[in-house]
Amino acid sequence: MNLSGLVNQIIGIINGTVIPLIFAAAFVYFLTRVLLLLKDRGAGKPQKQDMAVIFWGILGLAVMIAMWGLVNIVVGTFFGPERSSSTTGGSTNSKTAPASTSPQPPKQKILPGTDDPG
Repeated sequence: MNLSGLVNQIIGIINGTVIPLIFAAAFVYFLTRVLLLLKDRGAGKPQKQDMAVIFWGILGLAVMIAMWGLVNIVVGTFFGPERSSSTTGGSTNSKTAPASTSPQPPKQKILPGTDDPG
């Protein structure tokens, strides 16, 4: 394995496993915060603060997902779809379908009594 293959494997692990785990952890943290706020809502906490926590949590998750998508678009644009598929956790062994041949024109039928054109 050469250095390029090693770097591609490391990037694939980071983008295919580590980043989604970070997103999952952020989502679980956000969800537990929202559930705790909803549970404590009757205890007299200010509602404005609750809504600010929910707003910033949703905004933070949206920014994380948008940045990950933007990075994948940039990588796919500059480094090609092979590298882009590895950053999304997809398989790097993409097999392309064989090139299709253009349809051949139908063979002409030779009518009886005419000369063979070929």
